[in-house]
Amino acid sequence: MTLIVGLLHAFTFGSENDSHNSAARPASITDINICAALPFHDRHLVYIAERCPELTDIQLPCMKNITGKGMSRAMRCWSCMDRMMCGPFNNLHLPRIIQEIGVNCKNLHSIQLNNFELQWQSAELIVQNLKSLKMLTLYRAKISNYGLFIFLSRRKKPITLHLYSSSCIDDKDEDAVKPDFMIWNVQEGRRTRWGLEIYRDMLEPKTSKGFADVIWKLHK
Repeated sequence: MTLIVGLLHAFTFGSENDSHNSAARPASITDINICAALPFHDRHLVYIAERCPELTDIQLPCMKNITGKGMSRAMRCWSCMDRMMCGPFNNLHLPRIIQEIGVNCKNLHSIQLNNFELQWQSAELIVQNLKSLKMLTLYRAKISNYGLFIFLSRRKKPITLHLYSSSCIDDKDEDAVKPDFMIWNVQEGRRTRWGLEIYRDMLEPKTSKGFADVIWKLHK
C-alpha cells in the first residue's frame, strides 16, 4: 500500500504538503499498469479506483486475491473504462467479477483475460455480461471445444476473438493444440458468420455450428 500511495501522490495537484494527505486527489490518470509481482488485494484496487475515476485502460495481471466485493467497489468508479487486462483469477470470485465489469463498464470495448478457462459456463458469463466488447483476447487460456461453440453461437454482435498462447482441450482434458489466431464475425441479415483471420482468403466464413471443429482440424 505504501508503494501505491506514493506513486499516486506523485500525481497529486496542489502544494507539497498535499502529497502527504491521503485524501488528496491525483491529477487526471487515464491508464495504469500494475506489476504482476505485487501482493495485490481488494483494498489496493479500491484505493486506486477512488483516486483515479477517469481511468480508461488498466492492466491487472494480479487478480488472484481480488474478490467480487472488491471488484464491485472499484468498478463503480470506472464508468469510462475502455480497455482492461486482468487475470489469472480466483475462480470462486470470477462470476461476480465479470458481472460487475459488465454492469459498471458499459463502454468497455476490449478485454484480455489471462489464464482463463473457456468452458460453457464461462462462455455464457462473458456473452451475457460483456455485451459492449469488440475485442476479446484470451491469453494462456484453456479452451474447450464446447465452450468455444457456446461463445460463437451466443455472440451476435460483431467481435474479434484473439486466442494467444492458449491451449485447446479435448474431452479428456488433455492439451490438444496451441492455436494463436484471430477469429472474427460478421452479421449477414439474421445470421452471424465466423472466419479465421489468417485463413480469410482460404476459408469461407461459416455459421457457429461446427466452426469450433474447423479450428481443431486446421491446427492438428
